[in-house]
Amino acid sequence: MTAPQYQVHVSVAHRFRRSLPAPLVRRWALLSLGLLGQPSGVSLDIAVTGDEEVQELNRAYRGVNEPTDVLSFPFSDAARPGPFLGAGDGLEPPAVSFVLPDTGEISLGEIVIALPYAERQAQLGGHSLHQEACLLVVHGVLHLLGFDHDEPGDKRAMWDKTVEVLSELGITPPPSFMSSY
Repeated sequence: MTAPQYQVHVSVAHRFRRSLPAPLVRRWALLSLGLLGQPSGVSLDIAVTGDEEVQELNRAYRGVNEPTDVLSFPFSDAARPGPFLGAGDGLEPPAVSFVLPDTGEISLGEIVIALPYAERQAQLGGHSLHQEACLLVVHGVLHLLGFDHDEPGDKRAMWDKTVEVLSELGITPPPSFMSSY
């Protein structure tokens, strides 16, 4: 039996490449997909960028005019492409529809991480940037898979799964995350 094959495309803004290399982000996402039992052919995109870009996306897509650590844009049959795949302003459907060839690939969506925000959270929490970034990748993947934390029961399920995946990745969950458990 062969291991599932996934496609994870990572784009790290040039100014952040030394702090968070794309191959490391890709590795965390690939391992997360495997640990979460995803089938072969699953793909996702991750962009690592600045606070300003994430604030603009947060404003356009969620109506919140402030930066945040991570945003997830899940794809479904009814969903429009996320902002880094040219979906227009996110408020209206694109003017032109594109038909993509059936490659058998199942695109879960896009994750966008604000690295300066993550750096501040890591400093405040007293843990490494890599712990924080790995947490955000896992958090984003879980959102793409339908997990949420709006309701207490949903939050508990998502946090349990986050701890499980981080532990399997060899990452100690940050104390600030555990205190919100």
